[in-house]
Parts: sequence; structure tokens; C-alpha cells
Amino acid sequence: MPNAASRFYRTAKNLSRLLDEIHEHFPDASYYAASGTLCLLLGESHSKSDVAQQELLAHAAPGLRVEGGDW
Repeated sequence: MPNAASRFYRTAKNLSRLLDEIHEHFPDASYYAASGTLCLLLGESHSKSDVAQQELLAHAAPGLRVEGGDW
């Protein structure tokens, strides 16, 4: 897979650019991994009282798995 790294970084750069454009209209927008699904939120995922704000979900990409964790 000789092009995998460059394709991965190009995709990441495009996602970053997209979020920059979205920030022009929704400054608090972010990407969020919900149960492994990459989501685009138009605000914080949870309120200050830790209540999920699923109404801020703009789009989800169920075909793209994103796992979480920390090494």
C-alpha cells in the first residue's frame, strides 16, 4: 500500500479544512466519535451538566469506524 500514508494525511487535511469552513457558521462545531461512528456536531457533545446534546448532530458517517482510547 504505497499510497496509504499520503491518502490518509490528505483525508485528514480535507476534514480539517471542512471543519474550518463550518466554523464560519458554527464556531463550536467539532468531530465526535459516538460509539465508533464519526459524527459532525454543531456544538458541544454534552451540556455543562453532562447531558448529551444529540440534537446538535449534523451528520454521521456510520461506514467510518473511529475507535477511542489512550496509550
